[in-house]
Amino acid sequence: LVLRGKIPELVSVIAGNAITLGGMLAMLNGIYIFSGRRLNWRIPLALIGILIVNHTYFTLVHNSLAYRWVVMAGLIAITKAWPSRPFGASANATAIWAPQRSPCPTR
Repeated sequence: LVLRGKIPELVSVIAGNAITLGGMLAMLNGIYIFSGRRLNWRIPLALIGILIVNHTYFTLVHNSLAYRWVVMAGLIAITKAWPSRPFGASANATAIWAPQRSPCPTR
């Protein structure tokens, strides 16, 4: 926001939001790595592509902040609601998240 008007809107709006969404997807990748799985990057890269196309159109052609907000909020919701385990996986696949008993008994 500080550089708005000083740098082109293409950089300030589109690249800024793409970097924000990319950071959220990098965090999702970190969660996947921590849980011992690999993230299939086809869908996350498609989400970034959707964001860039949408923000380019609604910034340069039809300047509408409301549409950009709606799409960005939807893409953030998709990244936050990503399945924590693959579809069809057994309940044992999430055993890493189950509460563990302490090895030391409490008094």
